[in-house]
Amino acid sequence: MYKVDYDRVAPDYNRRYEVSDYAGFEKTIRSFVSKHNASKVLEVGCGTGRWLRLLNELGCEYAGFDYSAGMLAIAREQLDGDIREGSAESLPWGDASFDCVQIVNAFHHFPEKEASLREAYRVLKPGGAILLIGLDPHEESGSWFIYDYFPEALKADLVRYPSRAQQVEWLGNVGFEEPATATAEPVKFSVTYETAMEQGILNHSFTSQLTVLTEDEYAAGMDRIRNAAKADNSLRLEGDFAFYSIEARKPE
Repeated sequence: MYKVDYDRVAPDYNRRYEVSDYAGFEKTIRSFVSKHNASKVLEVGCGTGRWLRLLNELGCEYAGFDYSAGMLAIAREQLDGDIREGSAESLPWGDASFDCVQIVNAFHHFPEKEASLREAYRVLKPGGAILLIGLDPHEESGSWFIYDYFPEALKADLVRYPSRAQQVEWLGNVGFEEPATATAEPVKFSVTYETAMEQGILNHSFTSQLTVLTEDEYAAGMDRIRNAAKADNSLRLEGDFAFYSIEARKPE
């Protein structure tokens, strides 16, 4: 099982929001909350609280949950809501506590994924809804320089990330209805090697695709990039892929 030490990553985690504003994530969450007229929302895998802050701005009564004490310490510096630590397979809230549950780019970290969906179902009110946002590396479409230069990252992601079809199946297994998938955030970029270094997007802690690598795997990938940059002064590091969303409802 691949696991990222987010207590170690936590101090640098919010650097990603300086590089990208994740406008598609924000639009998707805003639409989700509005569509379901949600007043009480739980985010499982809330990390440093970026999307909890959005829920707060939207006037929701929010709760956050994560297994990393380091990430939660950062969230609590800026937020006063109900933020707790633990495992997604055992949520510390009673049945029918929330209008909506969201899991934003975190589901791949949960050890027992179907069990975590069962817990989300339990804490939702009848008629409540769940939102998942994530990648599907099982789809043979798009491209990402990280997978090109760090092949072990793709190998890890094929284990860590269930396919969209698998997630829809699990949602149905635990009782959710009306699953709907959509593109949440199309990602397309092209940066020089120098810009990538300046922005920190090649740091070992920048994204879990890199953080999950061993020191040797990460060093080997960096060597590949440096050698490619030496061979081609115009080398650009590119990405063209998408994050998707899945929504589903708990029956009334």
